[in-house]
Amino acid sequence: MRSMNDYFIDADSIATIQTVDFMSSTSCIPAAGRIVGVACMVQEAATTVTTTFDVIKNGVDTGVDATLVGAVAANEGQLMLLTGEVTVAVADGISLRSNGETGNTPTLYLNWIIRR
Repeated sequence: MRSMNDYFIDADSIATIQTVDFMSSTSCIPAAGRIVGVACMVQEAATTVTTTFDVIKNGVDTGVDATLVGAVAANEGQLMLLTGEVTVAVADGISLRSNGETGNTPTLYLNWIIRR
């Protein structure tokens, strides 16, 4: 069961996660907290390997990665693993930047999970 202090931000998609440095749209934070997860869904094509993404806050790499573990089939999802903690304040902008490890041409749809 998820904490009542968690909220979710629908964060659009990354259409070309196989391309290095391709970024998701920026999502604006409505309430301060910390990122506790990124829920995602792979569509159009499967990923071929574990794929990492830089967590970007206000245009700067936080040093934390979000990892899509293993090959993920098209139309399947998972909760991405985070390598550290990112705190956010009201009006911060967050996004993901692909490190481009996967083959194929999957689209990644994502939702941020923030804990107050």
